[in-house]
Amino acid sequence: MKWLLHLLLAGMFFTSCSDKKDVLWATAPGPELSFSSDILRVREKDYTNINNTRSGMITISAIPAIHQLNLLFNEPTGKVHFSYRGEQLKESIPFVVPSDDNELYCSVDTPGMYSVDFYLTDQLGRVASKRLLITCIASERPIAQLEYQLSVFIPDSWLYLFNASGSRQPAGLIMAYRYIINGQLFNADGSWFQYYFHQPGDQQVSFYVIDDLGRSSDTLHYSINVR
Repeated sequence: MKWLLHLLLAGMFFTSCSDKKDVLWATAPGPELSFSSDILRVREKDYTNINNTRSGMITISAIPAIHQLNLLFNEPTGKVHFSYRGEQLKESIPFVVPSDDNELYCSVDTPGMYSVDFYLTDQLGRVASKRLLITCIASERPIAQLEYQLSVFIPDSWLYLFNASGSRQPAGLIMAYRYIINGQLFNADGSWFQYYFHQPGDQQVSFYVIDDLGRSSDTLHYSINVR
C-alpha cells in the first residue's frame, strides 16, 4: 500500500506544479514590444553610419526589461540589415534584448519601401510582435565646386591655390578630391590644393569629387591662362 500512497502524493505534487504554471501563464503580463519610431527613413548603402546621423538608429523597448527576453526579426528580401554594437544580426536568429543598451542600427542595400516583423519571446514562451516600416532613399551624386587663384609668383613658377570646400554631398561625405592637370592625375588630401605651374600659357585643369558611396560628381573643366 505504501507504493500506492507515494504514487498518489507524486501525482498531487506534479498536478500542483502544473496548476501553478497554468496560473502563472494566465496571470503574468505578456511581453510588450515598442520602437522609438514605427517608421524609419534611411539612406541606401550607408552600412557604417559614416556621417554619424541618427537616421538609421532605432531604440527597442521590451517589457519586462530582463535579460531572458529573446528577439528576432524576419525580412524576406535580404536587403535590410541590423547591427548591434557593430555586430550584424542574422535574420530569424534570436538574440537577447539588453535592458541597458538596446539601440540597433539599420542599413539597406537599395532604395524602396520595406517592412520588417519583430518577435519578442518571454520566459513562458509567449510572443509579442511588432512591424517596422522602412523607407530607403536613393543617394544623389555629389556636387563639385572649385575656386582658384594665383597665390605666389616667382620667376618661371606660378603657385596656384585651389579651393574645393564648396563641394558637397548633403546626405553623406566627400571622400576624395581629384584633379587632372595637363593630363596628370592628382589626389588632394583635402578640400585645399596647391600646384606650381612652371611655364606660361593656357593650362588645362579638370576636377571632380567622390563621395562615401563611391559615386563621382560631374567633372568641371577649366583653362587657366598662366602669365
